[in-house]
Order: sequence, then structure tokens, then C-alpha cells
Amino acid sequence: MFHYESNWTNAAIRRFIVRVQKENFEDLFDLRLADVYRMHNKDVRKHDTLTCQNLLELKYHIDEELKNQNALSLKDLAINGNDIISLGGSGKQIGIILNQLLD
Repeated sequence: MFHYESNWTNAAIRRFIVRVQKENFEDLFDLRLADVYRMHNKDVRKHDTLTCQNLLELKYHIDEELKNQNALSLKDLAINGNDIISLGGSGKQIGIILNQLLD
């Protein structure tokens, strides 16, 4: 399970996408709604609950990140370690720079 808060950054949303994987989103959201339903004994989709609002907000942010085709992992970046080396980077610096670019 997961607990989304509206202060998640775009980078946090991308990490969530990578962790969950696109093909699992619908099942995960259905499972989360079922969990909330059981806690409240009512169909949360038909009620204005904070949990339902948060899920809809998260779904919107996920859709936006996927639509924008942002890099989701280091492999998706247009630059790699060799590029950083050619610019004078070395050692741990390469990983730090790549991770900052991903964020």
C-alpha cells in the first residue's frame, strides 16, 4: 500500500511510477479504493472524502508525468556517464550529477 500526500514532488511521482510500473496502476488504485471502502463501509468514489480526492490528485499527477514523457530512470536521460566524463567529471561525481539531472 501507499500513502500519497499532495506535497509529493514531480520526482517523487516519477519514482512512484517506476516502483509500481505503469501496467499495475489500475489494479493498485482499485485495491486502494477497496481498502478505503472497507475502512469506511461506503463507496468512497461516491463521497467527497479526502482519501478519494488524494487518489484522484495522484492519478492526475501520474497522467501528467506520463504525458510529458519525462525521464523515469537514469537510462531515460539524454546524457550518460560517458558524456559527463568527457566534460571532466569523474568518480562518484558522475552518479551524483546523473541523479541530480534525473530529479
